[in-house]
Amino acid sequence: MKKSGILILAICLSFAFLWYSCDDSGVSPLNLPMGNIYFEHTNAFGPLNTGVDGYYELWIRHFDSSGSTFLSAGKFNFLSNGSLVDTNGKTFTPNLNFDSISLGNCNYALVTIEPPGSPSIYPGNTHFVAGKLTTYPDSVSGLLSMKDTLAVGLVASELDTARQDFFYNIHVHSQPGADCTKGIWFSYDTTGAIPGIPAWMTLTPGKGWSFEAWVHDISNNLYYSTGKFYAGDTADLDGAGACAGSSPGLNVPGEEWVSSAAGCPSFQLNDGNHELFITMVPEFRNLPGTPYPLTVVSDHAIPLGFLCGWFLSLNGTSYENEQIGRPSAIPYLWLRIAR
Repeated sequence: MKKSGILILAICLSFAFLWYSCDDSGVSPLNLPMGNIYFEHTNAFGPLNTGVDGYYELWIRHFDSSGSTFLSAGKFNFLSNGSLVDTNGKTFTPNLNFDSISLGNCNYALVTIEPPGSPSIYPGNTHFVAGKLTTYPDSVSGLLSMKDTLAVGLVASELDTARQDFFYNIHVHSQPGADCTKGIWFSYDTTGAIPGIPAWMTLTPGKGWSFEAWVHDISNNLYYSTGKFYAGDTADLDGAGACAGSSPGLNVPGEEWVSSAAGCPSFQLNDGNHELFITMVPEFRNLPGTPYPLTVVSDHAIPLGFLCGWFLSLNGTSYENEQIGRPSAIPYLWLRIAR
């Protein structure tokens, strides 16, 4: 009789253990502090140069009877090993005060890149990744991607499709004349009448991001911007550039380095020492000579002996984020808020 009682007690304890070790979905609970926010499976996030590029900031959209608002869960940066640190360089775990809000009423998340010194009142313009949140028994979770409409949206989706499924060409030409090897224009022809950048590579001014193309001089590891732009069918923001010659620039993105004035480089772009690539860059960022580490068309060598009248075709087949130094998919992360 005594042995039977012990056996029954053991069975009851086993069922009790199983009951309390699983939530309603049959998944073991996180046993983490409620309201703590965790990033899992991050991709293409890396350290920012905080003095120039600012910080990442996580925002959670919460709704109630009065409407919805984005609440800041803190500014942070990634270390090269993937760890999070706050603005003082200390280990950081994003968190919101869930004593005063309902965790189940959080339905969207957004990561912005905020310029240095910006207040955490509302999200800035540079939306990096975003996504819907779903309530589960053990968490509120969701996938945040650059392809989300609240982030970069269509352009990021097209870049991801191009990277995976097909080749797209970006055509580079030079203007005719004696200095034709000292300039680059994104055009099918020498007049700029036919843009060399696909029409879908278009960003909206004031929405946080622009494109910026760069020439890399391999011989001395220096970088020269060809100008920031939003679309391929109009001139970029600096026209032909400060070192242009007397010929007018084309009505497409591009740059010339013809002038011998102080500060202007002296090179031939067809000497086999130059590469060309295109980045996406926050609109607030201005750091001459230093490309933003978010490359959408990776390094492409300008061939030795490239002649006037030729055009160079760039195959935009890889998306690359040099913050972590490897080819990658469009940036994303999986976010989980513990319940």
